[in-house]
Amino acid sequence: MKIKEVSQITGLTEKTIRFYEEKELIHPEQTEINGRIFRNYTDQDVERLNLIAGLRKLEFSISDIAIMQNNPERIPEVLIKYQEKTSADLEFKAQVMERLQQVEFSSVSSIKDLGKILNEIAEDRPLPAADVELQFYKIDGLTKEEMDRAVQNYYEQLSNENKRKLERKITNTVFLYAASVVMAIISGLLIWRNTYYLGYIPSLLDDLGWRWVLLPLFALLVGFISYVIIHFIRNIRKKDETACLLELRSLRRTAWIVLFILFTGIIVSIQSYKSLEKAKVEAAAAARQEWYELYRMTDFVQDYYFDPRVKEPGDNNGLVLYVNQTCYNFPFKYNDRLHTKMYDLLIWSYDLIFKELHYSDSKAAPEEKEQLELLLKEINDELMVISREIIEKPDDELAEMTRLDNKAGDELRSRINEFVDKYTNETEKLFKYIN
Repeated sequence: MKIKEVSQITGLTEKTIRFYEEKELIHPEQTEINGRIFRNYTDQDVERLNLIAGLRKLEFSISDIAIMQNNPERIPEVLIKYQEKTSADLEFKAQVMERLQQVEFSSVSSIKDLGKILNEIAEDRPLPAADVELQFYKIDGLTKEEMDRAVQNYYEQLSNENKRKLERKITNTVFLYAASVVMAIISGLLIWRNTYYLGYIPSLLDDLGWRWVLLPLFALLVGFISYVIIHFIRNIRKKDETACLLELRSLRRTAWIVLFILFTGIIVSIQSYKSLEKAKVEAAAAARQEWYELYRMTDFVQDYYFDPRVKEPGDNNGLVLYVNQTCYNFPFKYNDRLHTKMYDLLIWSYDLIFKELHYSDSKAAPEEKEQLELLLKEINDELMVISREIIEKPDDELAEMTRLDNKAGDELRSRINEFVDKYTNETEKLFKYIN
């Protein structure tokens, strides 16, 4: 239960209860929450307070009560001293009563007259301890004014200590939010770096223009975090201590959640970067493999079809099948690693012409076949040059050219697509005459 409830039950003031606690006569449970100590008094504490109050009414000193409580074996010693003191007090008070009975009260007109009557009895009597030692933590009894003053000083010290704790908590909270800003910037830079590597992954939607949206998003995040902490610092002095602690608790909880999310994002970004680095290597390897197959095909056709030293009439079904499979195995339009229209050339020009030249039931006249063969030779030569140029590029350069936002890759892509458009149009014109 709280101190107010205990005060109502025992009839003791809150100051008295705290005084007894300071003297270690009671030991309530204490819980620290955000730098503040909250006490919880049990029924046993209430029972002990009533016992202490009863002993104090019998004029047992605080030190005597503490001795009896902590060292029960010394209780007889304390009782003997108490008996002696009480006996001396009774004897003294009996003398005072006897002298007062001899005095006519109406004849006492001043404190000087009273002193003359009673000073002889009090001559050997010591001063009260409260008049000798006026320190709150050393004496048993204080006047009301002295008690109030001592308690006020005690709570002023406690308040100053709480203020220092509050300032430390504010500093820690500001540090947490500053760390959040730093981690947000680090996280943003890592994510920005990782999105760049997405350009090495083949996709119809790998134009990474959208990544620029990340900049204002992270700017808003950093701005929001900064606004929260600046607004808090500006308004913290206007609020009482309890409101400050409640808001600090909420802010610290939020800060820790933000830090955890950002830290997790940083770890994920670092781990994903290792995988994304592989995407760059794989992009270069895949592009080289695609164009190596075309180079090998053009080289094979050059050696076994166009070279007059090797060219012999006969069954070329194996060569036709090889060309056909190579053309159809090349990725569809814009799906190859360089994002070109090469598939159209291979299917609608190269393979089509090659089959027509080897087709036994071809409708092409001899002069038309000669034109087809010349066109195929041009396509084969230029395709060989382009494919050899691509496969001889260093890995890093080739990987960059697979990106849609790479200038060199865009130039190569335009060159290949113009080559495709040129020869697919010429092929279409020739076959119109043949059919």
